[in-house]
Amino acid sequence: MVHPPDWKLFGNHTHFATMRGFGMQDGRIVRYKEDLDTYTRTYALGDVVWPFHNVLNAQNLEEVVDELRRRDLFMFDVWGYVPGSGEGDWEQFTVSPQVAELLCTHLGDRWLGMDNGEQDGRYIGGYASQVFPVSADRKQRYFHFQRYFERLADDLGNRLATLVSLNYGHYFLKEGIYTLIGAETAQALPNSQVYYSFIRGAGKQYGVPWFGNASVYNRWSNKSYNRTGDTVGPTKGTSLSLMKRLLYSHILYNSMVVGFEAEWLYDAKIGHGNALTPIGRIQQSAVRWTNEHGMPGVLYTPVAIMLDFFAGWTFPRHLYTGEVYRVWGSLPYRAGDFLTDEILRTLYPGH
Repeated sequence: MVHPPDWKLFGNHTHFATMRGFGMQDGRIVRYKEDLDTYTRTYALGDVVWPFHNVLNAQNLEEVVDELRRRDLFMFDVWGYVPGSGEGDWEQFTVSPQVAELLCTHLGDRWLGMDNGEQDGRYIGGYASQVFPVSADRKQRYFHFQRYFERLADDLGNRLATLVSLNYGHYFLKEGIYTLIGAETAQALPNSQVYYSFIRGAGKQYGVPWFGNASVYNRWSNKSYNRTGDTVGPTKGTSLSLMKRLLYSHILYNSMVVGFEAEWLYDAKIGHGNALTPIGRIQQSAVRWTNEHGMPGVLYTPVAIMLDFFAGWTFPRHLYTGEVYRVWGSLPYRAGDFLTDEILRTLYPGH
């Protein structure tokens, strides 16, 4: 059983995630002290480090983990696992018991787990229609889902954070192995308000705090201050205005950890040194704002919508499939599912 972090561990204020990876060379993590200085001290962008999974195989992982501990930093949501993928940036792998033990013993509660990242969407869009035996029974569809994610959790050591891409977080959190739940907003993913109504509902039901992440991607392109192309560049992706609004919304949703997805710093190779990009300046300002004003307090939510546990309901249209009005990936909506949709449309017009 994993004990989720509480506000006391986080000093009773909102923290910020930054630094999505370490430099690697010849199987070792390199320049990690300098990089940690840049992100967490020089520019004070946050203290929750969010690295790529290649660090797990680094020869000097233990010394890097000990450096995080000395600096009172958190290690969070180590990402890059995708079931069914071969070798490459995104791949299926297994966290060794030795690495899992190292992270737990050296970081303690500041080890916030591996990433179950966007996998509910991938399951619904790519796997649910292939399960056998085929069944129209929603309970059986849930058991298919459950078995799939038991395997994922076993691969990753059963200490996880989840970055959902649909609204299936309740099914994850009930397992008692999650530290946090959150989502990337903007992108081509659900409306942030409805998204976080499900995330907060799951968190409150199972006693797991939530985090917020605003993405540089929208449906068509991604924002970057270090690369340019047809679908990437400073004028592509999510607008700065929306990114800022989402970041502060996540703070006001009472997220324990918030932050942007990437692009805080200019690449030194393009002539700016390691100066802050506009994205970095927004996050740095938000860090100062929360330090000055503190956490907003418990979000007042006197109304709840309750669904049957086995309903498997999700949004009528979403990124992961061209099929519309489906539950558990392929079952057509029934009367109660349409009712759920209409209730949400009433509460969140135009979502």
